[in-house]
Amino acid sequence: MGVKDLCLGVLTFGNANGYDIKKFFPQSFGHFYAAGHGSIYPELAELTAARTLDYPAVKSARRNRLSRTGLQSY
Repeated sequence: MGVKDLCLGVLTFGNANGYDIKKFFPQSFGHFYAAGHGSIYPELAELTAARTLDYPAVKSARRNRLSRTGLQSY
């Protein structure tokens, strides 16, 4: 299990940006995995490029969400 899987897991709880996901890590995965912004943001960019994530219509929030493709594959 890598950062990609953990980010997808966090996003099953709701929309989140990289900062929100980073805050979630110590609370939930910190005992077995440490991830920083340097590993979270590249994974979010890769997931967005693969159309696994998208953004809500309101761009000001800039919170990632699982796309229909992401929900089906995860």
